[in-house]
Amino acid sequence: MLMHLNAAAQHCIDGKGDSAKPEIEKAQALAGIVCKLLPMTTVTTIVKDAQGKEAYRDVQKVQDDQIPIFAGSIAVEVVEPLVEAKKDQAALKGLKLADADVIHTAVLADLSYIERKLARAAQLLSKPEEAAAQLALAQNVGIRFATHKEDNPLVEVQHALRLAERMVQEKKYDGAKANLQAAKLRLEAWRGLVGADEAKPAADLEKEIEKVSGEIEKPGVAEKIRGMWDKATSWFKREAGQALESAPGEKKEAKP
Repeated sequence: MLMHLNAAAQHCIDGKGDSAKPEIEKAQALAGIVCKLLPMTTVTTIVKDAQGKEAYRDVQKVQDDQIPIFAGSIAVEVVEPLVEAKKDQAALKGLKLADADVIHTAVLADLSYIERKLARAAQLLSKPEEAAAQLALAQNVGIRFATHKEDNPLVEVQHALRLAERMVQEKKYDGAKANLQAAKLRLEAWRGLVGADEAKPAADLEKEIEKVSGEIEKPGVAEKIRGMWDKATSWFKREAGQALESAPGEKKEAKP
């Protein structure tokens, strides 16, 4: 879709509206295919009067149309050594998370905006310069590079659990315990920032961490910590309006 959009823009810049037309049509056809693949959410709004009688009802189909073309993250992690001082040497007992930060990056295509600009450009092909301006908006506004700095304690929970797993694998159990304790403290902080529904799973995870800390040298502990890491990672929020992958024709229902 984007390749045809770019080709149409180049033809319009060159003053070749007739050559741009088939490129725009192909981009529109592909945009329609993508749109049909995206899940729909049904939103029903109901307003009742003072007697409890329904006075207003509105049903809308809502579709997330921010298509991720690329997504990634840049992680910054600071660790500190746990050292046991002896007479003439220092024994490394493990590494403990001191600080962690993550910058999430994504390139998103605003499908509905691009479709509107393609339609407007198609109407202006007799005036290639004006059509090119519409296609330029589709490229510059419809495609955006987003960065988001996650200052969430959940980032530190994730990193502390990863370090704890590594310390167990290296049989540095003091380091593993220190990181599990750090993860538990960050979870407590995160629970204070979220609603009750999200806080309960976090409280359950704290109990799991406490239990694992008491059996840190048992077989299979590293795998248990990896499972806890998976749970914490699944709690990250996606950007509003960003589409998720789904099977063709799949629909998602939501209640107000």
